[in-house]
Amino acid sequence: MSIRPRALLFVLALIILSVWLLPLRLVLGDGLAAASVSGRVWDGRVAAAQWRGLGLGDLAVAVASLSVFAGAPRVTLDGPQLRGTAGPGWVQDLSGSVIAPGLGPVRLEAVSLRFEDEGCREASGRLLATVAGEPLAGALGCDGPAARAAMARADGVVVATLRLNSDGALQVTAP
Repeated sequence: MSIRPRALLFVLALIILSVWLLPLRLVLGDGLAAASVSGRVWDGRVAAAQWRGLGLGDLAVAVASLSVFAGAPRVTLDGPQLRGTAGPGWVQDLSGSVIAPGLGPVRLEAVSLRFEDEGCREASGRLLATVAGEPLAGALGCDGPAARAAMARADGVVVATLRLNSDGALQVTAP
C-alpha cells in the first residue's frame, strides 16, 4: 500500500474517532440548558435538563450513530421523569412528566410532535395536569403553526390552553 492510501485511511480513521469521542456538551441544541452534562454524544447524561424553560429532569441521552451520518440525528431520551425519541423538529412517544412554567407538573402520555417550515405538521398524545386541586386533561393537536392542547376539567370546561411553537416556546393562557 502506498503512502497516499495510508494517509487517506489515517485521516478517515481520525475523523471517525473524533466524532465517536465527541463530548455531548458540544452538540446540545439551542434552547437546552442543564445543571451538568457528561459523556459522549452516543451515551451521555444531562442533569436537570430544561428546554426553553420546560423542566425535563435528569436524562440519559443516546444518539443513534447511523442516523447522524444520514443527516437526521435520532436521539433517545431516557430518565426517571421522561422517556421518548427526538430529532430536529420532532419528538415521538414522549411519556413522563415535565414542569411547565405557569402550570406546574404536566404528565405526557404518548406525545408525538412534528414541526416543519410551515409550523405544526403532526401533534398527538394527551396531557394531564392538576391546577388548584382540579385535574385537567387535554389532547394535543395542530392549530396553525403551533401544537395546542385545551386543558379541561372533567365537566369539559377549558381552564387553560397550552401552545407550543416550532421554536420551542411554550405559552400557557387562560380562556
